[in-house]
Amino acid sequence: MSNESRKQRTNDELRKVTNRLFYEWKMLEFCAEELQRVPNQLLENVFIESGAIHARNLVKFFYPFESKRKPHETDAIANDFFIESIEWNNICHPIAKTLSYSELGGHADLQIVHIVYEDGNKEPFTTHGHYDWKFTSIADAIQPIFEQFINVIPKNTLGNRWVEKLDEQKGIRWDRLKTIVSEKNDT
Repeated sequence: MSNESRKQRTNDELRKVTNRLFYEWKMLEFCAEELQRVPNQLLENVFIESGAIHARNLVKFFYPFESKRKPHETDAIANDFFIESIEWNNICHPIAKTLSYSELGGHADLQIVHIVYEDGNKEPFTTHGHYDWKFTSIADAIQPIFEQFINVIPKNTLGNRWVEKLDEQKGIRWDRLKTIVSEKNDT
């Protein structure tokens, strides 16, 4: 499958996208960590909603054809970093069930980004409790995909946040990304 139907993006555009990926990952990772110690239901809901949106954004970026909707021309997708889409499709890990549209995307659509009368179980929504949002597991499932992506893209497409803000990030998930970026910059 060729990227001919998609506009070829400049390195500047791709750097801006990697800066956005930095932000999306930072927010998902933060929500995953904070949900382990929230003091009340209201804050738990804030972190669930934020985590679901950021996780969904990352999954749609890495697996743009997993949902039923074809990406718009203005949607940034991982395939844009490669001349042939098949390059990313061959490198990328298969999508984990945890990240599939039927799991993550569908629940985010029904419970967070739309106001609906009932969910798939025909029960009225009252809280986010209908789906067990395990953002630690979601972040763990996205981590190797994210690492692989950062590892294979050209270093001139990494945005300035990966240089200026990466050292400020704390935690085991960030440590591996720091190593990858450092090795990439050393070559």
